[in-house]
Amino acid sequence: TYHALYSQTWKMWEIVTRPTLTKDDEVRLQRLNEVTEDATKDMEGYRFDLAAEKLYHYVWHEFADVILEESKPIINLSAQAGESDDEAKLSLQWTLYEILTTSLKMLHPFMPFVTEVIWSRLPQKGQGLLMIEEWPLKQPSK
Repeated sequence: TYHALYSQTWKMWEIVTRPTLTKDDEVRLQRLNEVTEDATKDMEGYRFDLAAEKLYHYVWHEFADVILEESKPIINLSAQAGESDDEAKLSLQWTLYEILTTSLKMLHPFMPFVTEVIWSRLPQKGQGLLMIEEWPLKQPSK
């Protein structure tokens, strides 16, 4: 089935590009999946008000207030940190980038100008306009 192909393609991509994630980062991405699924259902049901409210609360109160604040000590580790700390930092950086890009895609219908400017400044290869990016899909579980 196409779902099986989608899942397999996702797994191949993860093996090639995704670092080994910490348990905390796996939890963060699972929460992002939940928000993506909820916001998608609201958008498909023409409940734009609910989608906007859920995204607002996730981006402001979870991503900015909690995740980014918890991330600062890990990201700011000194160069003399051990190998396991380097792995945690790489995992966290990848996770933060994934949360940011997914959040920008979902926020774009509600705040197109600022999300487009932020998107244009992200370090991505082959990057086009955010407005033509596909809506994020719930990622298959490991």
